Amino acid sequence: MKLASANTSSPVRLRKRPLAPTVKSASRALELMEVLGAEHDGLVAMEIARRLDMPQSSTSVLLRSLVELGFVKIDKKKRTYLPTARVALIGSRVESQFFGGKNLLQLLNEVSMNTEEQAFLGIQNGVNVRILQAAGHFAFGKPQHYVGALRPLATTASGRLILSKMPKADASSIIARFNAETDKSDRVQLRECLSDLQKIRERGYALSLGKQATNAAVAIEVPQESAAGIQTISIGGCRDQIVARQHDLVAIARATISQFSESPESTTGPH
Repeated sequence: MKLASANTSSPVRLRKRPLAPTVKSASRALELMEVLGAEHDGLVAMEIARRLDMPQSSTSVLLRSLVELGFVKIDKKKRTYLPTARVALIGSRVESQFFGGKNLLQLLNEVSMNTEEQAFLGIQNGVNVRILQAAGHFAFGKPQHYVGALRPLATTASGRLILSKMPKADASSIIARFNAETDKSDRVQLRECLSDLQKIRERGYALSLGKQATNAAVAIEVPQESAAGIQTISIGGCRDQIVARQHDLVAIARATISQFSESPESTTGPH
């Protein structure tokens, strides 16, 4: 049986669909804000361009526009760019719709600390999972380097958890689309995937083994007070550790979420 790949594995190669110019500009602006939001000290234009895989000239034009609109500010001494309070205000309003306004990054850090593993917060983004935040110790790169990354619903723990909440027809459609848009070596068997989704419903969490032999992840749903979409927390790391500790990891993560939701100190403040 071919299990899903862990969130920490190398991304599956999908054939990207071309975006219309206006949509592409909006996409780049939002991706840029995600990159800046993950860095406390800001980034220089060259590093932003590198992370977004954009020409530096295009990055500079986009940054100037966001500065003029008041979403980004520049530290003229360091030549670094940072998000402004305008972005923070939008973020605080949006976060109030999720998990009762609690600070989700704080929750993720606590899950990572209590499980002693890497933790990822994800949400459905079309046929993918978008990683919103990451926490923990990483052998390669920093947690913020994972923020904004897309992973397929069909092959990841968090993705299959989301698929398990869907009607069979909807899940089958997404799996079929994934298989149509990815390399043959990365495709999944529909029957095996649907069988795995049923097991996820029965046990209440998803387990995935990464494409790399050393990776694995478990994923659970984050309870929330809105219908804004399923949020997941996935816990990833060394395959042997994750597989052996899967039941304990799920129990620890759920207990952390429960304690966090009842703690008044975990709120982000008045909105």
